[in-house]
Amino acid sequence: MSAIAIKFAQGPITFEAEAPVVGGQVVEAGTTPRSIKPAGAASETILGVAVIDAVPKGQPYTGKPNHASVACAPAQVPVTGDGTAGVGDLVIAAAGGTVTAATGTEPASQIVGRVIEVLSNNIVSIRLYV
Repeated sequence: MSAIAIKFAQGPITFEAEAPVVGGQVVEAGTTPRSIKPAGAASETILGVAVIDAVPKGQPYTGKPNHASVACAPAQVPVTGDGTAGVGDLVIAAAGGTVTAATGTEPASQIVGRVIEVLSNNIVSIRLYV
């Protein structure tokens, strides 16, 4: 292949919601191409963090779109944590698209990013590694 076309050079990537997502949730790959859902605990298919709320097609109209922009590395974004992660800690996905401190034994595929700042109400600002 002599050359390629870059599909996404920078910025968030848009995905279709397979399940309702909320801006700030860690999201993982859905079961259909280019779809997302809130990440489960210790997910190894993290795609990033939803920038906006989105709902799946076919659900009652809520005014929310069916697609969400997803922030990915090297973005720094706020995410709800469980209170275990401090500045400098690596984090992995926890239930419901939140994050928890990594223990150091997780495979690299589970690492969401590193805490840059601890904000209020269990919100942590993380530098994404995905």
